[in-house]
Amino acid sequence: MVMGSSPTLLIILLTPVVLAAAVGGLILGWITATVLRRDRSAVPWDALLAPLAFLIVGSLALAMPCHGCEYVERSWIIRNQVPYPALLALGAACLAPVLHQIFRRGPGSNRSRDVGT
Repeated sequence: MVMGSSPTLLIILLTPVVLAAAVGGLILGWITATVLRRDRSAVPWDALLAPLAFLIVGSLALAMPCHGCEYVERSWIIRNQVPYPALLALGAACLAPVLHQIFRRGPGSNRSRDVGT
């Protein structure tokens, strides 16, 4: 049996992955906000940034040609593609909430209070 490619199938298969990235972004954003001692008002944005970064980086990694690149995945030799696009997308999903918490501005991010104390 051959499965056809359809937008509905794509949405069904990507929904659990996007939800997992959102939960991971929420957890990583909360941990980063706690470690940096920031208020946690922007943590819900991390739940949106993580799946967005996952989808963008994953799509770009699949679409970009990488001439001369070759790697083996599940006994298949894959040529002229960015190696391990799923790991790149996962790394971006984990890194986006952390960078958001580090570089965001707002209450709790005032650096002047740390100087001279």
